[in-house]
Amino acid sequence: MRMDRENLNAVTADVSSGRFMRIFFLTFWIPYIIFISALPAWPENSGIDLLKQKMVEIHTMDNTIEKKHGQIVDIHGHLDRLLKKLTAEIQAQKDNRPFVGLQDPAAHPRVGFNVQLIRRLNAILSVLQKRIEYFREGRQRLAFLSRQAQDDVMIMQTVSRMTVDRLISKIDRTLAEYQVSSRAPVIDGSRLQMESHEKTFEGLMLN
Repeated sequence: MRMDRENLNAVTADVSSGRFMRIFFLTFWIPYIIFISALPAWPENSGIDLLKQKMVEIHTMDNTIEKKHGQIVDIHGHLDRLLKKLTAEIQAQKDNRPFVGLQDPAAHPRVGFNVQLIRRLNAILSVLQKRIEYFREGRQRLAFLSRQAQDDVMIMQTVSRMTVDRLISKIDRTLAEYQVSSRAPVIDGSRLQMESHEKTFEGLMLN
């Protein structure tokens, strides 16, 4: 009994003197702090903020691509109408006076000039159509990435940092690709692939 009283008095003295708190700190909090510091950093708020920022960047790029796509569609429509007009003009002349052989258009400078224009228009329209499809696909890709980012923000509690980093990396690559392509000239005249004069003329004569 006396021993218990002495032990209790000793513990009380330790608590009063602060020795107990020092022991508690050394035996519990220091190991806990070491354990927490060893965990991988995952600042939840900054992860959410970063994804939200990427969603804004996606929206901005989508607006840029939408304008570029619309411009190309307008140019394609204008040139396609011009192509049909030139083709109709040649068809009208053919109906009035059938051409004899491929060399006959030399007697019709206007027809020869139209055939050259048609060759170039066909090559340009082919490039424009590919760009229209490319930017249409780009908007679809951006919309998909935006939905992914939105979903990850909503379920951030259960999404790993690795998953978020992969998504951000994918978004950055896609944004970089369309950042370059949206600023580049749509048509490079030096790289147009035109079919031969003869092939274009033969195609016109078959219609």
